Amino acid sequence: MRRRATGGGGGGGEDDLSVLPDELPLIILGRLDTRTTLGAAALSQHLDRLVCELPALEFSISDVLPPHYHDCVCRRYDAVHGSADA
Repeated sequence: MRRRATGGGGGGGEDDLSVLPDELPLIILGRLDTRTTLGAAALSQHLDRLVCELPALEFSISDVLPPHYHDCVCRRYDAVHGSADA
């Protein structure tokens, strides 16, 4: 049975995530990729505070560039170095 959310959302009230012990969201955030973790933190003051407690965030170029950029880099690499298909 689902519990009904209180506070109407976005009103700064306590949500279901905020009532969890900090260890549980930390475990969840630690298993997410950096982009998703920081996105979740941007949506929640509670998670924003917890992100600072994570032991490490791993940044890679794919976390900050749009997905089509990787395809462009691969095509450029193949053009310069020769495609493995050829």
